[in-house]
Amino acid sequence: MRKNMLIKVLLCLLLPIFLFGIYVIAQISYAYFSYYDPPKEIIIATHENFDTLQVQESFTSMIWNIGYCGLDAQADFFHDGGKMSRQNEVTLNHTLNGVVAEIRKQNSDFILLQEVDSHSKRSYFTDQTFRISNALDSFSSFFAKNYQVQYVPLPWLDPMGKVNSGLLTCSKFIPKKVIRYQLPGKFGFFKQLFFLRRCLLVSIYQVSNGKEFWVINLHNSAYDTEGKLRDQELDFLLQLTEEQCVRGNYVLVGGDWNECPSDFVYNKFHPDIKENAYNANMRKNFSQWLNFHYDPNFPTNRKLNKPFEKGKTFTTIIDYYLVSQNIQVDSVNTIPQDFKYSDHEKILLQFKLK
Repeated sequence: MRKNMLIKVLLCLLLPIFLFGIYVIAQISYAYFSYYDPPKEIIIATHENFDTLQVQESFTSMIWNIGYCGLDAQADFFHDGGKMSRQNEVTLNHTLNGVVAEIRKQNSDFILLQEVDSHSKRSYFTDQTFRISNALDSFSSFFAKNYQVQYVPLPWLDPMGKVNSGLLTCSKFIPKKVIRYQLPGKFGFFKQLFFLRRCLLVSIYQVSNGKEFWVINLHNSAYDTEGKLRDQELDFLLQLTEEQCVRGNYVLVGGDWNECPSDFVYNKFHPDIKENAYNANMRKNFSQWLNFHYDPNFPTNRKLNKPFEKGKTFTTIIDYYLVSQNIQVDSVNTIPQDFKYSDHEKILLQFKLK
């Protein structure tokens, strides 16, 4: 009788472990067979009736990682030491309305957005690309997917689930061509199944002097502790942009680099903090053809280990521009809002094509 009781106890203990093992194997198999593996280059759009930009005309650009409207000031995130996988639906919709209003208010000529969801559980399957594009009805809008996972099983108690997200570029002008370039590099086998496939969203505009203006929307790798992925991404970007500079074309890159500018002290806004995940800087002397531009006075990103507390939550600069030397930069300004709508702030650039 004792033997039978022992067997029953063992079964009760082992059954949950067995079922959990089946669950894990099933999720890995599902992720493997549904893995998003796009080609190196995808032509998103071509236009015969495109606009021509004038040299010496003043233009404005805005970059903003909107954090799928789920990372407002009250949010934390499980990957950064917090607990949440998503905000509640009412808060998320309120944040999306605020993001749309802010984008319309800035009224920039070129709008480069990162972490825009198209059909994700974490944003309650709201098509944010449509909501934003529809609010900018006189703009041309183009979307490049960089995150497509059918089911993210983490965190275990509240899985993030299905994710479809990417880069969205909106402009007052119609480009000649729009291209998605797949960036090189992958995490290890298991991790890559549930993480982003980083890319560049490139919009090419005609200029009145016969040259082209390449506007590049970028979101480089995060959680890359050794920087190996970012190095590969930067090498690819460097080759692509310098080829255009040699041809005399104009290049503007903007977005979330997930590392600080080369000459910026990562803990400038919190000198008492000596260690942080963003203790990484862009390589020095990146290019002889292009220069980085950022506003050193305000942070662009906050840590998501807890809800935002001004003066206490770690903040730094990881969002900025890379601009070719034939572009005259008149101003670059971060718009501080205490991370009201996202864990990133907006950065505005005013410039002219020389």
